[in-house]
Amino acid sequence: MMKISVIIPVYNMGAYIEVCLESVMSQTLKEIEVICINDGSTDHSLNILRRYSNMYSNLVVLDQDNCGVGASRNRGLSIARGEFIAFMDSDDFYPENDILECLYRSAKENNVLVCGGSLSRFVDGKVITAFSPRDRDYTFHADQIVSFREYQFSYGFTRFIYRLDFLKKNDLCFPPYGYFEDPPFLAKALHRAESFYSIKKVTYCYRIGHKLLRLSRSKILDYASGLLDLLRFSSEEKLGKLHHKLIEALHDDLAPAIYRAAEQNAVPQELAAQINRAIDMPLLHMVDLESDTIYLLEGDNISRYVGQMRAKEKEFVEQLVKYKEIIIYGAGKVGTATAEYIQTLNSVHAICFAVTKGTNNPSRVNGLEVKWIDELISYKENALILVATYPYLHEEIQNALSQLGFHHILPINYQALQLFGMRADV
Repeated sequence: MMKISVIIPVYNMGAYIEVCLESVMSQTLKEIEVICINDGSTDHSLNILRRYSNMYSNLVVLDQDNCGVGASRNRGLSIARGEFIAFMDSDDFYPENDILECLYRSAKENNVLVCGGSLSRFVDGKVITAFSPRDRDYTFHADQIVSFREYQFSYGFTRFIYRLDFLKKNDLCFPPYGYFEDPPFLAKALHRAESFYSIKKVTYCYRIGHKLLRLSRSKILDYASGLLDLLRFSSEEKLGKLHHKLIEALHDDLAPAIYRAAEQNAVPQELAAQINRAIDMPLLHMVDLESDTIYLLEGDNISRYVGQMRAKEKEFVEQLVKYKEIIIYGAGKVGTATAEYIQTLNSVHAICFAVTKGTNNPSRVNGLEVKWIDELISYKENALILVATYPYLHEEIQNALSQLGFHHILPINYQALQLFGMRADV
């Protein structure tokens, strides 16, 4: 009997697909099938897939016109024969060769519909297992049954396996859009299962740093569709923690993208109003959400806000050009976005990233070296330190930098940063 079907959609990942496939085909669990869906790739991905299908009888290649990652996974589900299903993205990989065996054994021994492990990230050749407090639920700290009503986290679907008959019986599949399609799937699957079994082991390695962060028009619309779906779902099911996490995602990532695109008439102004109507304030009050900003701006308020951000950008650049040496504190999402923006400025250059001393940091990000802040004390009088983290960490980091003797410290407003440049890329 086939124990696990691994479904891998592929679109122009010729640079990474071999690492992905090697990590799957070397798994110690041998009763697996691998279903690769080439989603209209224009590079050499299909040639690589066909070569591997000739090497392995349990690897199936489906070729189709570009339909999107959600539709591709659904096609894989329609022909899968495994008792359980695993999903992979074609630029990621399994960190060890016993991942599927551990997940399958744990699922069977504990008689669960879903079983999952912890996530790691792969940045510039280094595996990172540490996460910020906001993303701590990517990591499991015990092998145990977990209630989804307690967990309420909708990210990292690829670190789980799912019983195929459970998915089919409950019509659980991916929505037909190409971005943010996986959080609705994971939330609904875990909610329907009610609970799952977690293992501490890192079961998936997610590659980051090789894709541009700025969202295209189609991705903005897909992101909004997925977030709307989950806002309504979490409201209906009274999942307050999940609703809260969605509000964080809304303001960290989607809101600036919507404002930028709406100002350029690339998305309908009504989009913000639709999202606002889906926000459940009584539910947020139940989880004691404290925030001055819940709802999105609408109509003319978007234009006014974008105008204010353009003025802030001018002030920001005027501050940057005063310094020959700029250090970006924080090598995560905000730090990477900051580096990408600075690289668009001819007169400004960052010399490196700075991080707190530890073992879970990449050596380089976006071509810039990552150094411990203690190594950079010689820059304390002349360099500008940009604190490129989420706002809730700013005060603590600024105090620590001041104690180290750094004179010039500037926190990054991530929402404003995403509106800087206003390139016509939507």
